[in-house]
Amino acid sequence: MNKPNNIQEIPPLIKDLMDGHSTQNQLASKLWTTLAVASIITVLPYEITNTKIAIPLIDKEVSPDYFYSFCAMLISILFITFCNQHVQVIRSRKFLQRAIQEMSDPYLIPKKIHIQDVIDCTITSHLNRVAPLAQLFQGDYTFFPESNNRPRHIRMLSFSYYVIIKSLTLLVFYGLPVLAIAKSIKTISLFTAGFDNLSFFKVLLFPTSIVAGISLISLLITEIKFILLISRRILR
Repeated sequence: MNKPNNIQEIPPLIKDLMDGHSTQNQLASKLWTTLAVASIITVLPYEITNTKIAIPLIDKEVSPDYFYSFCAMLISILFITFCNQHVQVIRSRKFLQRAIQEMSDPYLIPKKIHIQDVIDCTITSHLNRVAPLAQLFQGDYTFFPESNNRPRHIRMLSFSYYVIIKSLTLLVFYGLPVLAIAKSIKTISLFTAGFDNLSFFKVLLFPTSIVAGISLISLLITEIKFILLISRRILR
């Protein structure tokens, strides 16, 4: 079989953007994994005896006040860092899409291999990316140029599945650390009586939690805008 002699190479700029986006995805995934582990450790039910809490992983007993103060501060800092990194993931992806749109011909092999499919198959995905799951419903219409001719019912099915899975993902991604911070602050308030050795630390915890909340709101707004963008592409 003859090989096509008119294969177009991926532009160097897009290659650099693909590498950069993959790196951003890897960093965000590692940060969220760390954040998730810290959050799970925090929300686990612990038995409190004699104002002490047993930590299974380190086989030690510590004051609930100390433990949850530390957890709240750690998770807040990790959450702020993750939000910042995840925004970079979204920005790098949008910039990559802009570069694709500027190509005069997006097909690397005419009417056969679209650069969008190559990028989707080669970049390192983020844990929060669920679009490939929605693409399962497209069957033979998964890739370009067939994707341009998807029947309406397939577009609607893919869109519905994407919205459901994405909503559940967001609930876990952001709900877990929020739950951990909320539990920590609630527990701290129960065991705090006047000033103690952690008073200054707790003063710092308040603004840190506020910044984490603002970061969450900002990220959710960015996420929703990006979800709407992807949804329009699925329905197109």
